[in-house]
Amino acid sequence: MKRHIWLVLGYAVCGYADIHHMNLFTPYDYIMRPQNPVFGCWQTTVAEEATVQEESFQADDPNECMGNAFSRPACLLQLYQNEQNALAALKRSRDGSDQNALAQEFNMHDDTGEHGRFSVNADLDVHNILLSTYRHFENGISCSLHLPIIHMELNRLRFNEQNNNVTFEDRIDANLLDSVESMSGLNLNSWQRSGVGDLAALVSWQRYFPQPKPLLRNVAINLRGGVLFPTGEERDEDRVLGVPFGHDAGFGGLVAGNLELWIGPYFRYGLDTELIHHFGTTQFRRIQTDPAQTDLLFANKDYVFKEPGFIQHFTVYGKMQELISGLSARLSYQYTRQQEDKLFVSSDRYNPTIVNDAESLQEWTTHSLVFDVSYTFRSDQYERFRPYLSAFVKHGFNGERAVLVDSVGGQIGVDF
Repeated sequence: MKRHIWLVLGYAVCGYADIHHMNLFTPYDYIMRPQNPVFGCWQTTVAEEATVQEESFQADDPNECMGNAFSRPACLLQLYQNEQNALAALKRSRDGSDQNALAQEFNMHDDTGEHGRFSVNADLDVHNILLSTYRHFENGISCSLHLPIIHMELNRLRFNEQNNNVTFEDRIDANLLDSVESMSGLNLNSWQRSGVGDLAALVSWQRYFPQPKPLLRNVAINLRGGVLFPTGEERDEDRVLGVPFGHDAGFGGLVAGNLELWIGPYFRYGLDTELIHHFGTTQFRRIQTDPAQTDLLFANKDYVFKEPGFIQHFTVYGKMQELISGLSARLSYQYTRQQEDKLFVSSDRYNPTIVNDAESLQEWTTHSLVFDVSYTFRSDQYERFRPYLSAFVKHGFNGERAVLVDSVGGQIGVDF
């Protein structure tokens, strides 16, 4: 018994979750797992998460000797830099290209910090549908399939030039962005996308250890693991913030553990951890080719192998069970961390150190609070089918190089 407890606690200390640089739910997140007792062999759930508000958080300021406990909040598209450098985007382009010719025209002025700088902002709207199906067997074993369906819109995308009222600015107007856009293949307009995320196939084991103690009534342990299939929409390299709908990687593996303590007749305290590792893929990607470039305006592409960073997702929660018959409430804190991605360039035209210094490849984190209530119907009329309902509110309050959303949603499930 103690060995099982320390195993799950060991996982929870490291804590590891999904969608790239955002705090959206995945369908296999522990909070999305049905909380009602299993009455049948099959269990199906459908949930939807809708964003209400979004805010980006930049990396800690390296000039602060002790660091910042809370990272710097910023507008949505400032998660990497405050401003985007359109002139620097032209650097290190191929000899003889139109980009290179235009870069030479501004060669004497593009590092002054006074020209070709744009602040960028937009509004983001996301609807995240989460589908899950469970097949339960004896001895606490179950198998499950999970698939998200995502609709995302980036609205009112706007580039505002930071004009310093110098004469050189007469030569750098909106036409500069048009030139960068046409020469690089970037699309600097609003967009909307719909598609599926990564499919997950998991196996889970659940066991209860009753405790004959006045305070601690029971200990519940859940261990699960499985395979993540790269079915998600890939990153749109030509769109601003064209995030992937999955992990933008190859096949992945997930290992997770949960430890829940039943304190008295009503209160439960739990720790849950997901650890995710993905294999890399080779794709035609936009890359940083000069240290002055900014991440939303990478103009150069090359075939690169991407080695994804290790992902950690940690959930700690307290739950009031059976406030009234079938009704429960839970407050959770979630932490997500992905280590830095690494790119391996196939050609010798670009410096691999500069390529991997891009801010968007560095470690990112998210911190969220989630409150949810659930109700399980237990009337005799639901003897064959046991419906289950829940509703949740999520607040993203801190992070690093990430978009934190506030969202609301609900889930409906049925046992049969």
